[in-house]
Order: sequence, then structure tokens, then C-alpha cells
Amino acid sequence: MMDVKRLLGATNDLYDLIDLNGYPLLVFPQWIDVKRAEKMIADVCADPKYAGKPVFIFDHIPPEDTTDNSVTWGSSARLELYSKFPRIIDVCGHSHGSLRSELNIWQGIS
Repeated sequence: MMDVKRLLGATNDLYDLIDLNGYPLLVFPQWIDVKRAEKMIADVCADPKYAGKPVFIFDHIPPEDTTDNSVTWGSSARLELYSKFPRIIDVCGHSHGSLRSELNIWQGIS
């Protein structure tokens, strides 16, 4: 795993919390350990430093049926997990579409 990180020149770990100007950014890999991700999200949400702030998640696979075409390749586990935390803003790399299209940005639970 460290070779991949080194070869990509990545500065973050597969699971990571990055503080960006006082905002929490969580990084998750494509195949997440849901329990580990849930603990990380819960810890950030409970941290007084981040009280009332959105929790940004940088992820690969979007929650199932939340963006255009994710009904076929989205993650039901992510949908269930992220729906527990209304402060989450999920930015995923598997959208295959422009973020300028509102169909590629999850607008919340419908």
C-alpha cells in the first residue's frame, strides 16, 4: 500500500481526516470498511472543533441512486451510512459527469 501512495505522490492515507481551514475533510477508499468510516464520521461530528460545520467526504463511489445513473453502480452501504449524518457533503470521483449538472450532485434524501 505504501508503494501506491508513494508512486501516486499522495499526501493522504486511504482513510484520513484532513483539517482544511477549520473544516473537516474525510478521505475514504473505493472499497470502504463501513464500520471504520462510520466511526470516523461520528468522531468528527462529535468534535467541538467542527460543531455545526459541514463534514466533507472525498470518496470514489457515490451513495446508491443519489446522482445520475448511480442507481446501477452506486453503493447502498454508503447511502445507508451517509443518511445517518445530515451534515455530510459527499464529493465522489465515480460520477462520470459534470458537477455543473445538478443530476450529478446529491441534493439530499428524497
